Amino acid sequence: MKIIKGSNICLIFGNRKSGTTLLSRLLDTDSFFSTPSEILFHTFEEVRTITSNNKEIAFEDIEKFFPYRNHQEETALDFEKYKNIILNGIYEIKDSRDFILLHLKALLVSGNFPKEDPDFFFIKDVGAPPKSVFNEFLNKFPEGKVISIRRNPRFTVRAIIMDRKKNARELTLFQKLRYI
Repeated sequence: MKIIKGSNICLIFGNRKSGTTLLSRLLDTDSFFSTPSEILFHTFEEVRTITSNNKEIAFEDIEKFFPYRNHQEETALDFEKYKNIILNGIYEIKDSRDFILLHLKALLVSGNFPKEDPDFFFIKDVGAPPKSVFNEFLNKFPEGKVISIRRNPRFTVRAIIMDRKKNARELTLFQKLRYI
């Protein structure tokens, strides 16, 4: 397995329905890159609060902070192995860098990723305030790169609403206004 260093991790960032998944899947088609997951590292503070208070993180709560179902078909992820790696390392997380590296390690060890030895890992974070995400990421990974995707907000909102309709989930007027 490739050694994960800060210099070979890049961040794809954008709003929901802005094209971040499309870009990560396009990059994943090249053996030079690997895009193992959406990593919600903006949830790190919530994880740190739980672990610093010595509260136990339930097996079921892992998906909230470490989404892994996105790659279920592509990687044949061993969920039990993944969750155990996270549970064994979660209380040793000191900062958001450790948070990201733990998630990547768990995904790469427990999954069947097609890239044996990629040179770059692309992680994805969506829906958080850009300034704080960029600052935090570049602070912890100074040699990392950030790709920020911007899409006309009108099209983004329309895509969100259409996605919800497609999945038979109606949005209230308040939810629509919040997305706008």
